[in-house]
Amino acid sequence: MFRSLLLATVAAASFSTSAYAQTAPVPAVDDTENQEITVTATRRETSLQHTPVTVSALSANDLVKLAITRVDQIAATVPNFYVAPGVANSSTVSVSMRGRGDNSGGFGITEQPVSFYFDDVYQARPSSVNSEFTDIERIEVLRGPQGTLFGRNSMTGAVNIISATPGDTVKGNAGISYGNYQTVRLRGAIAAPLVKGALAASIAGVYTDMGKGYIKQIPTGGTTDRRDFWGLRGKLHYYGSEHWDANLTVSHTDSKNDGFVATPINNATLKPFTGDYLTTRTPLDSAGSTEITSASLHVKGEYDAFTVKSITGWSKTKDYWNVDLSGGVLRPNGQYVTGFNRVSDISQEQFSQEYQIFGDAFDGKLDWIGGLYFFKEGVSQEIADRTFIPTTAIFTNSRLGYHADTRSIAGYAQLNYKLTSKLELLVGGRYTDEKKKIRGFVNPATPYSDDTSFNAFTPKFGLNYQATDNLFLYGSISKGFRSGGYTAGATSPVVAAAPFGPEGLWAYEVGFKSDLFDRKVRFNVAAFVNDFKDLVISAFVPGTAVLVQDNGLSERVYGIEAELNIKPVRGLDIFFNGGLQDETKVKAIPGAQLPTNLKRNAVVPYYSGMTGFRYELPIQAVGANTVRFGGDFIFRDKMYANINNLPVTHTSTIQEFNAEVALVSDAGWQVSVAGRNLANRQQWKNGIGLAFINSYARQAVEPRTYRVEFSYRF
Repeated sequence: MFRSLLLATVAAASFSTSAYAQTAPVPAVDDTENQEITVTATRRETSLQHTPVTVSALSANDLVKLAITRVDQIAATVPNFYVAPGVANSSTVSVSMRGRGDNSGGFGITEQPVSFYFDDVYQARPSSVNSEFTDIERIEVLRGPQGTLFGRNSMTGAVNIISATPGDTVKGNAGISYGNYQTVRLRGAIAAPLVKGALAASIAGVYTDMGKGYIKQIPTGGTTDRRDFWGLRGKLHYYGSEHWDANLTVSHTDSKNDGFVATPINNATLKPFTGDYLTTRTPLDSAGSTEITSASLHVKGEYDAFTVKSITGWSKTKDYWNVDLSGGVLRPNGQYVTGFNRVSDISQEQFSQEYQIFGDAFDGKLDWIGGLYFFKEGVSQEIADRTFIPTTAIFTNSRLGYHADTRSIAGYAQLNYKLTSKLELLVGGRYTDEKKKIRGFVNPATPYSDDTSFNAFTPKFGLNYQATDNLFLYGSISKGFRSGGYTAGATSPVVAAAPFGPEGLWAYEVGFKSDLFDRKVRFNVAAFVNDFKDLVISAFVPGTAVLVQDNGLSERVYGIEAELNIKPVRGLDIFFNGGLQDETKVKAIPGAQLPTNLKRNAVVPYYSGMTGFRYELPIQAVGANTVRFGGDFIFRDKMYANINNLPVTHTSTIQEFNAEVALVSDAGWQVSVAGRNLANRQQWKNGIGLAFINSYARQAVEPRTYRVEFSYRF
């Protein structure tokens, strides 16, 4: 109750403050052409169309128009990028980009191939990522290795979510929405100067309550897969010095949900035992929860010759889930029982410190940047399994736990030198040194421990060519790496104490960025080849529940990506993004054994993309000045959820129609209706094969959802 009142207070403050707020005039924007977008993909502000990185950017307005409210919903807007809730609870994500994915985010020591940043602070745990949005300035998704400037676990890309910063202008927003499945959402934010020209503060909050689940639960007669979330963020911005600027951000989020809900599958027919994908037969009252408290401090000093930055981050995460990975078992006597009940409890804390210095020299011919990075993490996890053995009709119990520590230190530098007025050479590199140690137990009298270390040098070389004011070409050769570690969830002490090494790749990329026909058409294309080596594969030891992870695979992934935005007439925005990718030269590294039925690496669809439009028309009706309407179509090919390529893990082809219509007033208010998966296609996005108990399951895609929202902005 307290959190609801607190968030409602934030929203009310946003409305009431508008009575006396002095708002800055909004500059006129030519809606007949594509606008300049500023990004920080090179760790400094540059124009999107002149940045030699394949990057997609979403503004706050883009999130509103596309009805995006969560992290996992941004993936469809980016070519060859996949994000979905993981096999744990809905706050944990599985990710894939340009040929490399991971589907084991529910473990405390999983390292992802794509790094996530909130306000330039690295988020180590997949369970810390899938939050809901409020008061976001923009989101940047960088594709390709970012090992030089972003570092660890940016092997195939990086995502940076950047919150709005308060200043001298009083501004705010608030919204309330109601949707099917009894879903209520409140959001609000307000920013104002405390000392004009020197100090400003903001507070933002979001609260979502989903009162009814969309998965039917046969044993209870009720529904499951509900999700509740609330979060608060406060920001203090000091800008009263000629040279220095500082931002202090503190936040807390709390997610409660029904965890991973599986549908049991007949492995012979690959059809649900329950008749459809939105019905489960587990009797378990499954649950998931994630609490995250974080703080960050950004300090920047700007001088004529250089700029210095300090980025300090700290966070603490508590993550719990209690799920039945089998989807439930029906016994011959008609009783429903849990097939594979796993309970996990994770506690994690991390600290990071980064120093940057950058500037230019030789009359602007040379841009340079250098930095130092320190990261420290401690994570503990306990897992308890209760397994139903169908051949004996008895339950077995097992338990394991561990504590793992990571320390990572890195230094990096990058130079961009203009060989001519149009041609630029890029050279950069980063050296990373990591140490890890683990101690734990299995069942629970068998202890184990180990420590290991890794290091990696990740260089980048590139050429950039500004052919015309509106045509930019770039090419690069870069190296990325994903940190090594230990088998997550190992039930054997020998396996648990045996480390695997880092993954690596050399990436080759060319692309162009163009604005055509008086900037009415924006067309960006990139092509890449990724040569992976030492990829970690996960597999159960045949006939057992012992999971093993080890370096076992090398392969080449190649692909092409395109982003198109057309503004043919005032108010009409037509957009498309699409990616194609394929793999070749898949082979085992010496000494490794690949799954016998391996056809394709995990979480790598052949194609994916999104197309749609938004149209804004001026009107004069019921106090509104504009009506906005539009729709989009999301598509993605089938893919395997794990490297064993079991038929049950082969996902469906994803096809999703979304739409939005809104009445918008110049006075700041807006009424909108938005829906997702309007065709209500039954689809599945994940699959699990528990061959040791002859149990198989899949995870359904959300059915049709819709909501009505009233919002106000000043």
